[in-house]
Amino acid sequence: MSPDDSFKPFGIVTVIICLPTYMLILSLNTTRGLEFWREKTRALFRYIAGAITFLFRSDKKRLNQPGDKTLDTSGDDGGYWIYHSQGKQSC
Repeated sequence: MSPDDSFKPFGIVTVIICLPTYMLILSLNTTRGLEFWREKTRALFRYIAGAITFLFRSDKKRLNQPGDKTLDTSGDDGGYWIYHSQGKQSC
């Protein structure tokens, strides 16, 4: 390589590709880093699965989460959870 050539492409490749790759490899070599990336990857897959599920559902309503006090009353439960969470007895 002649002394007049620019090292700019080399620097860009090093910063954008090589450094993050080496950082990932070094973090995966520790137990703490492996657990971190494992949890982040699982969270990403859960998010993607939830987005795909939402897109292909027919009713596009929010799914009930485990901590929710109200449930969908379209079934035959008579709204038990809604009345029960307000301190009222259901019939």
